[in-house]
Amino acid sequence: TKLAAALAQGSTTSVAAVQDCLGVINERDASLHAMSQVIAESALAEAAARDASGASGAPVGPLHGVPMVIKEEIDVAGCVTTFGGLANSTPAEADSEVVRRLRAAGAVIVGKTQMPEFGSFPYTEPEAFASTQNPWKLGMSPGGSSGGTAVAVATGMAVAGLGGDGGGSIRIPSACTGLFGLKPTRGRVTSAPSPHLWFGLGTCGPLTRSVMDSAIVYDAIKGSSPGDLFSAPDPGSFVEAAARAPGRLRIGWSVKSPSLGVSACPEHVEAVQAAARLLADLGHDVV
Repeated sequence: TKLAAALAQGSTTSVAAVQDCLGVINERDASLHAMSQVIAESALAEAAARDASGASGAPVGPLHGVPMVIKEEIDVAGCVTTFGGLANSTPAEADSEVVRRLRAAGAVIVGKTQMPEFGSFPYTEPEAFASTQNPWKLGMSPGGSSGGTAVAVATGMAVAGLGGDGGGSIRIPSACTGLFGLKPTRGRVTSAPSPHLWFGLGTCGPLTRSVMDSAIVYDAIKGSSPGDLFSAPDPGSFVEAAARAPGRLRIGWSVKSPSLGVSACPEHVEAVQAAARLLADLGHDVV
């Protein structure tokens, strides 16, 4: 949010922002293994074009010049869509629709991020590549399956990133790395050029450092496309919703494990209880 404002005001440049991200990748990714493909040359060229467009006085989008990364399962023109494995070796001919929308909003794509093969697991340990590490503690998992995007955003390899979520693949790595992640309603974000992702179980969405950052990205990518198997009505602006006071909410909470014979971690229980107390103190109806 702050970077987009600074770029729009001309107080920094997209090239500088991309160079910062590439510097973090060069410094840290050898030990973290977040990035699967880095497209530094094209990212710098794209950033320079954004800077030139802004300097000319042309209208700029809400993500003008902002460096972003994309999960391996989402097409980026010129990059192989690996799905975390080695079976595919043909570069995508065109951007997926969500990436096209990001570029239309001004985003700069710096690369693609690791995932477990086909997004099948809630951790990011592809058989063909090195396991992605949690930046807060090496040797621990960042979760998955959007673990590469989570680590890239948490460490500053990118300002925001796209992941995908079927059974927690945005939410789990966001929780494991200190980010915000929301799985959108089925059909809220297009799956084009594919008609669906796991028949609507999977959806695409951002992993970001704040709620407002996610709102900006969702406003840029929301909406279905012709050929999508599922669609959802337009909810209005996510940015406007994120800026509004929520009113008094009805909130239920539980620490009962959904799996028989498995107890919730005491630290997790304590965190949920603390959050419930805070929400009650803020005046919400908490049960």
